[in-house]
Order: sequence, then structure tokens, then C-alpha cells
Amino acid sequence: MQSEPTNGRTQAFSRGLVAAAIALLTLWVYAGVRNHTFVDFDDTDYVVANPNLDGRLTFADVERAFREPENSNWSPLTSLSLMLSDALHGPAPGAYALTNVLLHVLASVLLFVAFGRLTGRWAGSAAVAAVFAVHPLHVESVAWIAQRKDVLAGFFWMATLSAYPRAARTGRFPAHASVFLLGLLALLSKPTAVALPITLLLLDYWPLARLRTGSALRRALLEKAPLLVAAAAVAVVTHAVQTQAGTNATAQTPLASRVLNAGRAYAIYVSETFWPVDLAYFHPFPAEAVLRTPATYAAFAAIVATTALALAAAKRHPAFTMGWLWFLLTLVPMIGLVRVGGQAHADRYVYVAQTGLVVIVVFALPDAWKARAPGRGGAARGGRRTAAASTAGAVAAARAAGVGVVLLLAVLARAQVGVWRDSIALFSHATRVTRDNAHAHRFLGVSLWAAGDREGGARNLIEALRIRPDWGEARLVYATALLQGGQLAAADREIERAAREGAAPALVWAARGVVADARGEPARAAEAYERSLALDPDDWEVANNLAWIRAASADAKLRDPARALALAQAAAQRMPDHPFVLGTLAAAFASAERWSEAVDTQSLAIARLRAENEDLPPGDFEARLAAYRARRPPWQSIEIAR
Repeated sequence: MQSEPTNGRTQAFSRGLVAAAIALLTLWVYAGVRNHTFVDFDDTDYVVANPNLDGRLTFADVERAFREPENSNWSPLTSLSLMLSDALHGPAPGAYALTNVLLHVLASVLLFVAFGRLTGRWAGSAAVAAVFAVHPLHVESVAWIAQRKDVLAGFFWMATLSAYPRAARTGRFPAHASVFLLGLLALLSKPTAVALPITLLLLDYWPLARLRTGSALRRALLEKAPLLVAAAAVAVVTHAVQTQAGTNATAQTPLASRVLNAGRAYAIYVSETFWPVDLAYFHPFPAEAVLRTPATYAAFAAIVATTALALAAAKRHPAFTMGWLWFLLTLVPMIGLVRVGGQAHADRYVYVAQTGLVVIVVFALPDAWKARAPGRGGAARGGRRTAAASTAGAVAAARAAGVGVVLLLAVLARAQVGVWRDSIALFSHATRVTRDNAHAHRFLGVSLWAAGDREGGARNLIEALRIRPDWGEARLVYATALLQGGQLAAADREIERAAREGAAPALVWAARGVVADARGEPARAAEAYERSLALDPDDWEVANNLAWIRAASADAKLRDPARALALAQAAAQRMPDHPFVLGTLAAAFASAERWSEAVDTQSLAIARLRAENEDLPPGDFEARLAAYRARRPPWQSIEIAR
């Protein structure tokens, strides 16, 4: 009488152990992120210089997250998640990264639960979830702090999948409402979750087998209509935001090139799923000569042929069809037909899509093998025992091999996690494993220069310009490096060439201002900074530089205490802990004769400088502090350096 409940408790306990094992293995893979730093690619925009991260989460923040796009995207739930993280643990990069890891662990466990409920095949579901948890292709989504949107959307995506079996089985409104709510949260975390309703329809096809008639298909579509409408709305909003921000580069690339690159990218994702080596944070969009090679055409043809095969096998091998279409269709928003950014493909794009390929290996191939095995009818008793023993042995061997593959993937993923430990490690790795990667050389050059390796920094900046001589922004970065090296004439030439090559006018005017500043021409510098801010009011560095001139210039015609204070406060709002920004704000207070605030802010600037640079004596900062205590404005102090 008690055998069934006991058996149920035993199964639940064993599944709990499997979930715990997946979680612990994932934590082992990502343990190193607690010591990571922010990387100088998107982390700055999303976290380091994000003015909305002020240590609090208010109702105004919630309203702002839904009203204002962030970094050319509309993902309000991700914005709120970052604000909550900042409120809970402050600016520590390791804490942000560990939150990403926790979300990824939860998503992995939910994927295990979802496929277990959907298929009833818990061993296979564990394999699918384990590969998702530890595959090296997913490291970019987890270890990169700025990709909070990936793991947050992934968590809600997998939660939606885990809730769906009950909705499909009962058809009750509360169950479908929970699916819609979780799906909506995924959409609000990252717009690429627009493919989520498609995955639900694919689950209706296999393993739920709910689409056997036309009426069943219509019912399934009607169930998902609210989520489909929400997905369409998010897609429209995202397209509008990206177009307005100028990040939608679709019109700049011919359709034929985008289609060929899409086929090439699909093939690369398949290859990297089974051979995850030479992974990099950025893969440049290939030149036309590369796109028109036999290898690209062969890759495109292979994807088309596999799709045709999957459709032809829909009745006999539904798991194969479902898995391939999952992979194919969930990648559509990121495959480059609508092109955003300069990358050809990215590891993070397969965070959810790769599961389709794993389904083929874990479920479709074993099903096909069983279907081809000889029938049992008419076999002798001894033959049946032999066949059963052979099958059991094959299953045991397959499971052992699966465990081995998962552990190997975990080891490779742990090594890939180390690539993300800091900017120099990340960009250096990309230059080693990719070819002609101007993006990686440009960012490596800046990182090396900032770390004091000016020779290495200049070498990489020059290499970036060799690869892409018409990249205006990279040329401006090189000009800045020349300027810091005292080569003013060479820096000026590079700035003007960058302007001719189409660099953003706001950046060009900012660079002209820096050159004029370095030459001791504050009037020309102020004019350039004003023109730069008119084009980009959110540039805190330009605001800080102009605030200094308006607060501390020896020329009374250039001084404007009210303007200086407004600019300095705007810069300090973006960078509240930056010692030099605080120093400018103190100068603005002094210019306005707000002496107590000038003294307090300058004291804070000295404290921040000492905290960040223990070996750097803040002599100029202390001289300014003494001047403000004596109520002497900045322009009356002796050689006060910025």
C-alpha cells in the first residue's frame, strides 16, 4: 500500500540530487568570477559609468527603467536587476558576476525540471541541463557582467518552460496565465526572447504531441496569442530604439551578404557546440571575399540541407525535427538578417538556441537507434535476454560517455571563464584566436596603455588601424594616445583624418578640445567642448573638462561659475567616486564661493585618490584644499593641476 508513495519520494530525492550535482558543478566552473574585474567593453556603460546606479532602488528608478532605453536597447527588467544589485552589494564586480552565476544555475536546474516534466525521461533531461550549465559557449553570457540580460532572460525562459507542461495538460487559465507572466518577464529582460512562443509551439509538437490536427494547432496558437502579441510589441519597440540610436546597421550591408553570413554563422555554432575552441568575445563581420568562398557556400548549403532533412523526418523522427527547428528559429533574432553591431556571430547568441542541438543528441539519436533495432517478436528466450543485456550495456556505456563529455566541457568552460578575468586577458585572448580583429586590437591597445604599457598599447592601436584604416573612432583613440605621449602635432593630424573618415562629430570636437587644452589654449578648448556637448550632452569627460575651464580659468571672460557648477554636478552624477571629477566639482563650488562645500568635496576627492592610488601623493589636491580653506578661488592658486 505504501510502495507507490515511497517510490515517488525516492524519485523526487534522486532528482533533487541530480539538480544539486548540476548546480555544484556549475558553481565549480564559475568559481573564479568572484575575483574578476569589470572589462572595458559594455561593462563601463552598463555598470561603471551608469548614472542610474546610485546605491538605491526607488519608484522613480522603476519608472525610468520602463521609459528610457539603455545602451540602445529596451530591457527594463535587466536595468532594474542591475539597480537592485547595486543597492544590495555596491559596485563590487565580483558580486555582479556571482549574481549572473546564480541566475545561470537556477536556469540550468529549471531546464532539467522542464524537460523532465515534458518528456518523463529524467536521465536525458539531466544531460540536456548539464550541457547547458557547463558548455564553454555559455561562459560569455555568464562571466560577462554586462550580459546580465542573457542570464536573466534565460532564467525566466526556463521558468516558462517548466511551467508549461501543467498549462498544456490542464488547459486551465491560471496555469496559462503563469506561462504568460513568466514569458513576459523574459521579454522584458532581453528582446531576443521574442522567440520564446516558438519554442512553446515546438514543445507542443514534440514531446507533447499536441498538434496532430488543424483544430489542435489553432487551439495551441490561441493559447499563445497574448505572448505572441507581447513579443511582437517588444520587437517593434526594440527596432525603433536601435534605429534611433544608430546601431541598426542593416541597410549598410547587402541582403545577400547578410544571408550568406547567417548560413556561415549557423554552421559555426554547430561546429563550436561539438568542438568549443578558439572562442572570443568578438568575431568581426567577414569581408565580401570571405563570404564568397566555397567554404561559405558549403556551410550555407549544409544548413539548408539539414533543414530539409529535418522537415522530411517530421513524422518518423519528431525529436530531431523539433531540436533542429529550436536551434534554427530561436537564433533568427540574432543571426544577422537584421544587423546590429559589427560582429559576424557571438557566443552569447546560442545561450538558449544550443539546447535544440543537445536535444538531437540526447533524445533524437537514441530514439532513431531504437527504431532501427530488430523487433523482439519471435526471438528465443535466450536471445531476448541477450538483447536486453546488450541494450542495458549500451545504455550504461552511453551514460558513462555522457558524464565524461559533461566533465570535459566543465574543464574547458572553467578555463574559458579565466579569459574574462580582466580587460587585458579578454582582448589579448581574442587577438590570439581570431584573425584581423581590429576591434580586439583597439580595445587591447587602450587597456595596455591605461596599464602603463604604452609601447604595447600603441602597437595594438596601430594594428587596429592597419586592419581598418577607415575606422574613425579607433583613429581618435590613437590620437589620444599620441596626445598623452606629448606628440601634439601628430595627434592633431590623426584627429582631422578621423573627422574625414566619418568619426562621430561629438568625439572629434572633444578630441580637438583636449589638444587645445594641452597647448594652453583654453578659449579654443572651451569652444570645442561646448560644440561636443551640444552633440552629446551625456559625455561626462567633456563636461568635466569644460567645467574646469569655466571654474578655474585665469581669463575672466571664460569663467562662468553657474555653468561650471551645472557641468561638474552632471559629471559627478555619472562618476560619483572619480577623484578628478570630484576635484572639478570642488573647484566649481569654490568658483561660486560655496567654500564649505568646496572644502568637503576636495577632501572627499583626496580620500578617493588615496584609496585608488596608494603610492600617489595627492600634492596638487592638497594644495587646492588649502586654497579653498583660505577662501582663495581656483584661478588665484599657484599651478593647480587638474
